[in-house]
This record gives sequence, C-alpha cells and structure tokens, in this order.
Amino acid sequence: MSMFGARFTAAQSIGMICGIVVGLAGTLPASAAAKAALYGFGSNSNGMLGDGLSVSSDVPVKADVSSEVKQVAAGSYFGIALLKNGTVETWGSNVYDELGDGLTFEEEAQTLVPHPVPGLSGVVAIAAGANHALALLSSGTVEAWGDGNEGELGDGSEANVPSPVTVSGLTEVKAIAAGGESNLALLANGTVMSWGYNNHGQLGDGSNLSASAPVKVSNLKKVKAIAEGAFFGLAVVNGGAVDSWGAGGDGELGDGAEADSDIPVTVSTIKGVKTVAAGGYQAYALLTNKTVQSWGLNNEGQLGQGASPFSSDLPVPVPGLTGVKAIAAGSAQGLALLSTKEAVAWGQNEYGELGDGTLENSDFPTPVINVTGVKVIGSGSTAAFGFVGT
Repeated sequence: MSMFGARFTAAQSIGMICGIVVGLAGTLPASAAAKAALYGFGSNSNGMLGDGLSVSSDVPVKADVSSEVKQVAAGSYFGIALLKNGTVETWGSNVYDELGDGLTFEEEAQTLVPHPVPGLSGVVAIAAGANHALALLSSGTVEAWGDGNEGELGDGSEANVPSPVTVSGLTEVKAIAAGGESNLALLANGTVMSWGYNNHGQLGDGSNLSASAPVKVSNLKKVKAIAEGAFFGLAVVNGGAVDSWGAGGDGELGDGAEADSDIPVTVSTIKGVKTVAAGGYQAYALLTNKTVQSWGLNNEGQLGQGASPFSSDLPVPVPGLTGVKAIAAGSAQGLALLSTKEAVAWGQNEYGELGDGTLENSDFPTPVINVTGVKVIGSGSTAAFGFVGT
C-alpha cells in the first residue's frame, strides 16, 4: 500500500525540513503588483515557487510565467498554471515526471522556472495531485501525466508518464479535481467519476479497491462543484448541500463522525454552499453569502477558528471572514480571495506558506502582503506553498 507522503525522495524531504526561509518584504512595488503576474510563497525546496530559485519565502515572490494566469494549482513539489491562452506551464520537481514536458526524471530532475507542457492547447481547467496533474480540454476530455503508480492517470496503466495521456472513457467533463493520488471528474449530467488510489474509500464507489480507469461515485446526482483532498472527496449537490466520502478520521467528512466512508455521506448542518475546497485533512465551503465554513483537522490552526485549538467533525464558521469570492486549500492551510481583490491565508506557516512575512502559524485569516489586485488564488492538498495571481 502506498501513500504520497511515503514516496518523497530524500532530496525533497531534506528540502522541506531544512529549506532556508527568507523574507523579501518591500520587494514588490505597488506598480508591479497591479500588473498581470503570478506570485508564490512558502516552501521552495525544488523550485515550486517558479522564481528561478530554490529558497523558500515568507512573502510573495514573482513566478516567471509567460503571460496572464487563469488558474494555478500546486502539487507536493511542483506548480502548474493555466494561461489565458489555453496553454499550460509547469515548474518544480520532476521526480515523478509531473512536469509533463516529455522528459523523464533521468533527463530533467527539476526546473526552477515555468515552461510549457508541449502539445496542450484548448485547456479550460487544471488540477494537481501530489505528483501528477490533470488538464480538462474544451472538448470535454481529460489529459493526465506524472505519477501513475496507483492508477492516478486513469489510462488503464500503473506507470509514470512524462507527457499527457488521455483519461479513458471520459467525455462531457465540466470540472476536474485532484487530491493526493486520486481524482474526480464532474460530468455534464451531474454525476461524478473517480480514479486512482482508494485506501480510505476516496473513490466513493463502495469499495477500497484502487482504479486505473474512472469509476462512478455512488449515489451522486445534480452535482454543482467538486473538490478532492489528500484522501477524501467533496461534492456540492443540488440545493447547496455538500456530500463527502473517503478518510474521516480527523472529521474531514463533516458528518459528525470520525470514520472513513467509501460512499458519500451528507456534511451536517450546512446549506447554501457555492463551492468547496479540500486540503490535507481539512475542508472549506464558500457559501452564497460570501462567508466560509470549515471542518476537519485543526492542529495547525487550519480551520481559522481563532483561539480554538480543537478539530471539528462538523462545519463551523471562519470568524470575521466576509466578502469572499474564492477559496483554496493547502496541506494544512487555507486561502481566500476577497471582494477587495486582496488575499488572506491561515493555518500552518512553517515555510512561509501564509505569505504574511512571518513564520508563525495563524489560527485566523491574515493578509497575504505586498500584492493587490488579486484575481486568482491556488494551492494543493499536499502543498506547503501557495499562489496569488493579478
């Protein structure tokens, strides 16, 4: 049985634990921050921030993407951006061929600056797992690349692939999500397909069997939005309720229990949900009234509950967080885009992943400094770093 955390290389593990963190406060002039650009903050041991360096930063540093970013996501040790022109760029580690540029680890161990994924165009959405990536095309099909040892690529194989391959049997896909080593696809008919690792029932098909090709998540219909955590999935269903499945030992399923479920269960006491985000062991829901609720593990303050040190197996409001337009989740941190075009973050901050100029955890939302005019935010369920785009 394999877990993404157990497959990090020695070099990556050392980089995460011993990476130097520097503060560069004041290096982003207001004029620069107002232009279209992408900024990263947090762990950078393998060049995940895309700034040409491998030094972590507790304030945003500019990623060298070639043009304006529509969406950004983070794997364990790599970054991926969807550009406004429908192409994709990647950067960081290539240990599992997660850069998708056709080069294997033996040919390219990592790259410190973004570069294109060859042959990909017409992309409308991206997603990043621990060591693999997905791209949704305008045709409604899905491409995948990187680590495939647990069937994450959905092409029927269990091998790493350095160039995009087509996920088997998927058509009319409207949204995608990737977690640790598993994935979700929302279809036009409102049902959800899943594939990859299934040790906690995160495929939601009533089994604990991994799948190298998509299988149907049980009992879901009229789904409006999806998210995938490290070992669990979320779906916003008709009427603004949320269903969840997979790992629940830390309250990730939000159903008042602390147990895994291999089929969807209803997240308790929550309604009016617009979208969801899933982290390592915590979840967030953005409501139509532009507030946020959270549930799951809270050992690093990732629920944003202020002085409360307790995890929660039921949704609880994130105090003081209003006017929210978008949410994202990292491994143990949350990120929100406000209507003021500013970003705030909370939770673990060991590597500067809150972007607030400190290395101190925060159990309440704190501003990401030095960047205004934010339009895009992103992180990933196994990532100790995040991004904001202007």
